[in-house]
Amino acid sequence: MSNPSEHPDPIAALRKLAIECLARRDYSRAELERRLLRHNKSAQPATAITDLLDALTHSGALNEARYAETFVRERYRRGHGPLRIHHELKMRGTDAEVATAVLARYQPQWPALTARVRAKRFGAAPPADATERARQARFLQQRGFDADMVRQALAWSENDDSVALPLD
Repeated sequence: MSNPSEHPDPIAALRKLAIECLARRDYSRAELERRLLRHNKSAQPATAITDLLDALTHSGALNEARYAETFVRERYRRGHGPLRIHHELKMRGTDAEVATAVLARYQPQWPALTARVRAKRFGAAPPADATERARQARFLQQRGFDADMVRQALAWSENDDSVALPLD
């Protein structure tokens, strides 16, 4: 990877670094901005980096929706739920509206994923007792699934209050 401080034109060096980063994988705008600021050895003003990011966005090289789609698809494949994925996207600086829109496309698939993740970890048989239900519920919650998805995966009915849900 090129070092921006060794280049005669610091803006061109930052642009080259940004293109090199984007050639390897998609970045959110905030992630790429942090990376460029870290490598800004010539102390270019933040407005120059903002202008560079705007140009990359306009050209299509930097695309927040594409980044979010790739990120959600990968986390979905790993068995993570929508709450966890949304939080991770937020931590990476992805626009909340973009994250919500991408996650909404997966909405019909979350219940089935929750059941698959539970079955992969604990087997096909339903939990034998309240302690086991609570343990499985905690696991699914940590994976980022909401209470309704967890109840459905554990075959709980809305009227089953034999055990308190450990979800709050």
